[in-house]
Amino acid sequence: MREFETFNTLSELNKHVQFVLENVDLLERERSVFMLLSRYSVKFLGVSFLKVDTMAEILNVHKRTVQRALKGAGTKGNNQKVKAYSYKVRRLL
Repeated sequence: MREFETFNTLSELNKHVQFVLENVDLLERERSVFMLLSRYSVKFLGVSFLKVDTMAEILNVHKRTVQRALKGAGTKGNNQKVKAYSYKVRRLL
């Protein structure tokens, strides 16, 4: 899974998250999903293994809301879905 890492250090990840939050125009749900992904992207820097259902449960919203937020944030260049082996993972960009 290390080949999917986007960042070399935790401070790089934190700076990127701060940059996106300050400079990219995200809707409220997109921002919530982005923050959730960033919190779960620390073991492999910039890579999250959260399922859409799990994200919806954590955020207390419907699965479809999370899917729309991921699509919206993805079109703004903040995340990317990657198929890794039998897993589907999200990379922060």
